[in-house]
Amino acid sequence: MQLIGSDYDRIVLDLPEPWRVIDHVENCLRPGGIIVSYSPSIMQVSKLTDRLKRDNYAMTKTQEILSRSWHVEGRAVRPDHRMVAHTGFITSTRFLESNSFS
Repeated sequence: MQLIGSDYDRIVLDLPEPWRVIDHVENCLRPGGIIVSYSPSIMQVSKLTDRLKRDNYAMTKTQEILSRSWHVEGRAVRPDHRMVAHTGFITSTRFLESNSFS
């Protein structure tokens, strides 16, 4: 993975193995910058957060995202009778300066 430029303040990842690009992202992200990653599997989230703990990241937070359709017709407003939901996870973290923990 190659990013053009440096000094990014935000980077969004939608990759099968986001933990593999963290080293590359660090070279482009300014201190205080934020990484946001979408993962469909909690195991991907686990590997990513384990990787982030090894470096200068703080305020790491993961949220589960649910999606379901709704029936909206006049005053009849309710979730559809049949729910075929999709779940995903959004993980965000803040990059600290390399010497922040010294």
